[in-house]
Amino acid sequence: MYMPQAFEQKDPDLVFGLMSSLGVATAVSNGPEGMIASHVPVEIDREGGAKGIIRCHFAKPNLQPALIAEGAEVLFIFQGPLAYVTPAWYPTKAETGKVVPTLNFAVVHAYGTGRAVEDPIAMRRHLTALTDHFEAEFPEPWKVSDAPDEYIDRMMKGITVVEVSLTRLEGKWKLSQNRSEGDRRGVTEGYRTEGRADMQALMEDFALGGRQG
Repeated sequence: MYMPQAFEQKDPDLVFGLMSSLGVATAVSNGPEGMIASHVPVEIDREGGAKGIIRCHFAKPNLQPALIAEGAEVLFIFQGPLAYVTPAWYPTKAETGKVVPTLNFAVVHAYGTGRAVEDPIAMRRHLTALTDHFEAEFPEPWKVSDAPDEYIDRMMKGITVVEVSLTRLEGKWKLSQNRSEGDRRGVTEGYRTEGRADMQALMEDFALGGRQG
């Protein structure tokens, strides 16, 4: 990923935090006819392996997990908040007119190699972790144990679980850090006006003298 120094995010807490909060990623790897990509739910195990582990699952007919299990490198793309920046938000527009539109965003690229998980107990543990993550926001969370065991066992036969040991992580928080303070404040106010509280918070944290990448 192209990485200007001003946008590089090195804080592992923030990088893993974004990955964990999303719970989904795009898995990209080489296939027999070129690049192949799948959109998968992911379980993040920050303490596993040397640099962390990602567990995910694919529909059984999908060819990608077999390729990953054979040692093909896989890239997981975690797309966090993303929003347009209009030049109208920059004070520089009125001063010089030398401005153009852009996008601001937070994204993580996670690389690694994997293996297939065939142990039914490990598979169920993975599905339980995913379910607990996504159900946490509900007042009465559904649990895997709420369904009959034989039904869950039958459903597991339709998926392939993959465990990927991470080898490299890249975090990019592009939040107008290369603009003047006045322009950064203009963008922050623009997001506030547009109701983009997520982008406003990121701007306040990383582009207005708060946290650093």
